[in-house]
Amino acid sequence: MRTRNCKFESGPPFAPLRSRSAPKRGIVVVAILVVFSVSLLLFGLWSRSVVREHRSLSNQQFRIQAERLAEAGIERGIAARKANADYAEETWPVPAAQLDKTHAAQVRIRVTSTSNAGNIRYEATSEFPVGALHRAQITKSVEIPASDPMKKS
Repeated sequence: MRTRNCKFESGPPFAPLRSRSAPKRGIVVVAILVVFSVSLLLFGLWSRSVVREHRSLSNQQFRIQAERLAEAGIERGIAARKANADYAEETWPVPAAQLDKTHAAQVRIRVTSTSNAGNIRYEATSEFPVGALHRAQITKSVEIPASDPMKKS
């Protein structure tokens, strides 16, 4: 039986293999970090635009609701003045249950005589949601001849 004497060296012949793979792994790690950072940046920009769009839509909803409430305040003032000639001013609280069930509103109604004889000015200022940091406030007014309280001009 014959035996061979083989020496396995872990020295210089294997060193070039290690030195070639180490920089490749470093480049891959750097590339992954760059892709991850760019992805986080893009996600941050996207989420920021989503929040901005949500805020814009809620402001638009608040403005539309406040406008409708001001119009209702004008109609309420006309009806109240028709029922009571001494009606001049009112603060009309509108509970959240009558609106969107989350936000309450307030409408200030004023009825005044104008400088033109025989005309009455109806003014309604609505605030929706009442007392909130971000809210809409709309004022609408109309002048109507005192003889015809249901006709808007």
